[in-house]
Amino acid sequence: MSTHECGSVVRRVSWFIAIAVLAGWTTVAVAADPTPVKITYLYDNTEAVAGTHSSWGFAALVEAHGRRVLFDTGAGAAVLEHNAAKLGVDLDRLDALVLSHEHFDHTGGIAALGRREGLPVYYPAGANPRADFIGALDRAGMKRIPVTEMTTILPRISVIDYCLSNVLYFRSEVPHATDRNSRGT
Repeated sequence: MSTHECGSVVRRVSWFIAIAVLAGWTTVAVAADPTPVKITYLYDNTEAVAGTHSSWGFAALVEAHGRRVLFDTGAGAAVLEHNAAKLGVDLDRLDALVLSHEHFDHTGGIAALGRREGLPVYYPAGANPRADFIGALDRAGMKRIPVTEMTTILPRISVIDYCLSNVLYFRSEVPHATDRNSRGT
């Protein structure tokens, strides 16, 4: 797939792929772990909850296995801060930030997180090293971690670079059924 084709795919479906993967794989994770996966949409171009603000961009808080991961930050700090407050989300309690790709509508709200010394931030390694979000991460004291392959970011939570975009997913500890043939019967 050419870089141009990848860019087109990323622009149209990167956030959808991530959430679709989450929705499909978390069913298995929930079977093994009674703690459900919770996804709170914080930033979108439609108003999901009365009183929240809509704007072009995307951000979601993913809570799983006792961890909190912010997936993208939307285009602006003010909308992210407002919606987080309205939805009762404490942005100071994050274990990691995952950026799907470098576009401003997914990275422009980084300032809402304030100074966050050492907060791990996973982003596609193919991002432009001069992109605005790189400077924003550095000013905030966050730890930049470019993703080139499947990377475990927290126990049972991983991110993978797919076509210049990051996809977040969860692994479960579901025991596999025993294969009768392996017992020699």
